[in-house]
Amino acid sequence: IPSILFETPDSWYNDLNEKLFRQSTLLYNELKDIDGLKPIKARGTIFFMVQIEVQKFKGIKDDIDFANKLIREQAILVLPGTIFGAKNYFRCVVCPPSHVIAEIGKRMREFCAKYSINAMKTRPAKL
Repeated sequence: IPSILFETPDSWYNDLNEKLFRQSTLLYNELKDIDGLKPIKARGTIFFMVQIEVQKFKGIKDDIDFANKLIREQAILVLPGTIFGAKNYFRCVVCPPSHVIAEIGKRMREFCAKYSINAMKTRPAKL
């Protein structure tokens, strides 16, 4: 361990920080325009919190319900904010590669559209 701490060049840490910043920005941008979600930009961490406006979703009771349905339906794992004392938030990590983050954004939009009260108002009635 001492050799890792003392012999790793500063450039490695700088490159890693830049990569994580880019990925964090990408994930934030994927989520910020989804109705019912309010991401909070990460500040020097590998994760950030997203507020769930549960009143904008039909069939979503709280952050735990949101996380359970999201993993079952879209294979996206988030941690319910209740774990951290932040009800109706979830925590997501920014570590996945950019192509995975783009797919997460796509799946998250599909998931939120499915449960959106606004989308349900505009769907035509089934005959």
